[in-house]
Amino acid sequence: MVGFRVPGPYCYFADNLQAEIDISAFNPSAESKTKPVRSHSAKQGYSYSISGTIGALGSMLFTEMSRLPGTLYDRTGKTNMFRSKEAALGMSKFADKEFRQSAKVIKQSVMSPSKVDVDIRFETKERVESITVRGKHGIRSFVFDFDQVESRSKKLPKNADPFKPFMDTIAKIMAAVVELR
Repeated sequence: MVGFRVPGPYCYFADNLQAEIDISAFNPSAESKTKPVRSHSAKQGYSYSISGTIGALGSMLFTEMSRLPGTLYDRTGKTNMFRSKEAALGMSKFADKEFRQSAKVIKQSVMSPSKVDVDIRFETKERVESITVRGKHGIRSFVFDFDQVESRSKKLPKNADPFKPFMDTIAKIMAAVVELR
């Protein structure tokens, strides 16, 4: 049934396991099909997380990160707030038994997230994004000032790519991610 969704998480993370839940699990006449998948193996690649408060650059980086082989965890402020509220709803009197169980896993995951190979942390204040890439092989920091980029772009020729400063910074961050994992 298109658009049918039982309230609750589509997937959840616990102990480095990602549970992919088939929608047939919510159909009383169908058998539940839950497949645990290791989130970090040689076959799947590395694990990454993006956290903090992201701005324009962070949104673009998120898209680029999703192309890397492995598991990408969204630990941004808004996502964690949403997951916390979903866990609270699951613990309320309105939830059924399965939703309560899922809520406990979500709550635990928010409180103690899985370890990752690389963590990208954003701090955004007004139009400045500070990015820290932390991995097994070190730490790199970047600052992206949207006002400076905007003032420089006014001096560019008309046919210049306005996203070049964004893409250049993203390329440097991606290189750091690969180097530090």
